[in-house]
Amino acid sequence: MHLLVTNNSLCYDKYQSRIKVDYLKEGSYLDVLVKVRDYAQKGYRIETHPMAGSIKPNQTPFRTVLLSDEKMDGNESITNELMIEDAVLMTKKFLSDHPTREWEESIVKDFGQVDLELISGAIDRFV
Repeated sequence: MHLLVTNNSLCYDKYQSRIKVDYLKEGSYLDVLVKVRDYAQKGYRIETHPMAGSIKPNQTPFRTVLLSDEKMDGNESITNELMIEDAVLMTKKFLSDHPTREWEESIVKDFGQVDLELISGAIDRFV
């Protein structure tokens, strides 16, 4: 089973009928990563890198991550949890040094579209 964790309504709208989506409607970029960390601690495999796309945490309000319940061995599980923990810590540090700007609505929509495009290729590959 695959699971999408997102705060992007475009991703939710497009994929809710295809895979399970944990939609954090009012959630931030950091909230999504913390939720992904919670799932990773329950044994979910992170299928897409939590910091994908080379977009800094203060440059977009959106983040979408694909997970699966595919079994992992002990080393994979540790690597999985370390990756998301590093992403959470890096995001907290980055946001404390460089807070997210208030973007115009048209720019926010563009960020949503970029996030959707980033995750769409992964969903087509994994799901």
